[in-house]
Amino acid sequence: MRRLARDRDLRRDLGCRAREYWARHHTLERMAEDYRQAIEAALARPAPDRSHLPAHLLQDGTALTRRILGEFGLSIESLD
Repeated sequence: MRRLARDRDLRRDLGCRAREYWARHHTLERMAEDYRQAIEAALARPAPDRSHLPAHLLQDGTALTRRILGEFGLSIESLD
């Protein structure tokens, strides 16, 4: 740290190399591919055991949507 604090050229070189690394390895395309791989890996795994969770965490979160759609004679399944 002391050397970095005293050596402007070292800081500039380190910063340039860091920026080049970032530009090469952190592109939107690479990020999208990493997301695709993570989602595919998650989908390939079995669903976790949720039986030990409290009831309010077992709900799928669609009750309100289902109720509103029902008022229009629709269902979530009809939206597919």
